[in-house]
Amino acid sequence: MDPSSQDLLDLLRGHSESVPLDRAALQLATIEYPDLDIGLSLGLLDLHAEALRRAVPEDADGKQFVRLTNQYLFATAGFSGNCDDYYNPRNSCLNDVLTVHKGIPITLSIVYMELARRLGRPVYGIGLPGHYIVQYDDGGYSTYIDVFHGGTLLAKSDCFDIAGKAGQAHLSESGWFLAHTSTRQTILRMIRNLRACYLRKNDYAKALRTLDLMIEAEPHSAEEHRNRAALHIRMQNLSRAKTDLEMCLLLGHDGANRGQVEHQLQLVKQGLSRLN
Repeated sequence: MDPSSQDLLDLLRGHSESVPLDRAALQLATIEYPDLDIGLSLGLLDLHAEALRRAVPEDADGKQFVRLTNQYLFATAGFSGNCDDYYNPRNSCLNDVLTVHKGIPITLSIVYMELARRLGRPVYGIGLPGHYIVQYDDGGYSTYIDVFHGGTLLAKSDCFDIAGKAGQAHLSESGWFLAHTSTRQTILRMIRNLRACYLRKNDYAKALRTLDLMIEAEPHSAEEHRNRAALHIRMQNLSRAKTDLEMCLLLGHDGANRGQVEHQLQLVKQGLSRLN
């Protein structure tokens, strides 16, 4: 990871809670764009925030703020969900979303949250199963907003329906998934999205970068070490696969999973022996 991404590493490692979401998301985008000018993208967000500030009266209540923000973002600026090319990794790159005005739910939500933050308005990320939305909540007015679908306003029951469609209907009664997501949680979700996109493209080198970040964030996760080992095997990095599989066993994989890991490790060792 580039030294300029130290803020991202500090965030993932739990060393800092003060890293702005926009900066962390842009640092993550350096996987796709190694020479990315982060300052330029932050400047674009600032310009949008200034335009929004001119469109929203200072004394606007919460309901008016949401209405005018939706009007600015989706009608004036033309931001929209990229339904035609959803799994393109560039949809997970905030810099691309700011230039082409298309993205996936989480990156469009980041735009919404970061503009609101610049205007001192309370907008929070909500990581629903299978879909990311935002919530405006100033204590007097509250609503959930589906940024991917043009700022559609959602009731709590709509959020339960979304969870049900994602196969999580049994979680609806507790409503835990309506909790506000932290910056770290949001970035981890973005990393998982990117990993899936890169694997779909068989871009193993960039997928490996995402797995490296996951292990920076969760060094004691046996599952993430196993995931990285599987990728190393695809890339014929057998010695690195061996290290990750051994760490996976050390961290603890129980039952049938442990047996599978031990079998994978045996095969990797056999492959290494043939190379010597």
